[in-house]
Amino acid sequence: MKKILLIFATLFAMTFAAKADGAVATPASFPGGEEAMTQWLASNIHYPEIARQNLVEGTVTVSFVVEADGSVKNAKIDHPLDPDLEEEALRMVSSFPKWNPAKDASGNPTEQTVTIPVCFRL
Repeated sequence: MKKILLIFATLFAMTFAAKADGAVATPASFPGGEEAMTQWLASNIHYPEIARQNLVEGTVTVSFVVEADGSVKNAKIDHPLDPDLEEEALRMVSSFPKWNPAKDASGNPTEQTVTIPVCFRL
């Protein structure tokens, strides 16, 4: 079987948006950082069989909210590509472990919207 290459642009392509009523001093982060998130995604993602058969590749952009308790909520597709790849990207983001939440200037945890591209390559 052909090895599947999954590329996850994280640190440089990840974008953050603060809650409208407050600034974020420290952005939300995946536990263990960028490399840990890349490893977690690579070991947990499943390339949809129909997309593999149809040789569908590309990038699905997903936005989600990291709550003040670190939980990931409200995942949605920002840039659609293929329904099967979109479904898998949403499944992955929704199954993330708790993140380190963003913190405001006082050091209090706060919610933050995060956007990541999930790249699917055969």
